[in-house]
Amino acid sequence: MSFSFPIAEAAALVVVVVVVVVVAAAAAASTALAAIIVVVERVAATFPLVYNVVVVVIVVVVVVVVVVVV
Repeated sequence: MSFSFPIAEAAALVVVVVVVVVVAAAAAASTALAAIIVVVERVAATFPLVYNVVVVVIVVVVVVVVVVVV
């Protein structure tokens, strides 16, 4: 009596697990992003100058990272 590993079933299981993890991560990321956006909007409404400075710093950092990476 030999045991054959069901490769098709294992592959299907791996695909299902990966899809569930990706969907869960996307949901968590969108929830976190929504919370961050709410906080940023409140800060922008309360401290417009601070918000503008932070936006400029973020843009500069992103540009520097892109230039260094590329």
